[in-house]
Amino acid sequence: VGQGGSTKTNIVSNNAQGCAQFISQKVNFQDNRWTLCAPRVPETGSLKITKAVTGDVPPAFAQTFSFDVVCTKDGEDNLTFNNLEIDYPTETEVTQANIPTGFECTVSEDTRTDVPGYTWGTPVFTGNPATITTKDTTYTVGVENPITRDKGSLKITKAVTGDVPPAFAQT
Repeated sequence: VGQGGSTKTNIVSNNAQGCAQFISQKVNFQDNRWTLCAPRVPETGSLKITKAVTGDVPPAFAQTFSFDVVCTKDGEDNLTFNNLEIDYPTETEVTQANIPTGFECTVSEDTRTDVPGYTWGTPVFTGNPATITTKDTTYTVGVENPITRDKGSLKITKAVTGDVPPAFAQT
């Protein structure tokens, strides 16, 4: 009961799809007020993964690289995005949009394809994990893959046999 003996009725309905609020200053529903809310739409951002291959890159090198992303936030179900692909060198990035703000996203790279005569180094990640903090903003995780040419060694030894003169010395 409000001031002067008036009755106030407050009804709120919120089902995550939207909300409606009704406030009446009197029991007979005169002088009432409705508040309608739009459906709750989460604010979202994006995660961009960039790719670089460095070192002894083979001539005409091309490969499809695949990435997985797991985004976590306390009190929320994890978001998982698998097999985000970059067709390198034609493409050097891939973007996953519509990630709700507040989620922290960790990028992992799937197994790379071996290149005969070359060895992959350990991937170098920058900006990983990335937290989506601001709506309509793109956050970047960089992935660099060093590659080196396999190199062998050659050792040549010479032996002189037969009747070798005593003062024979040669390099």
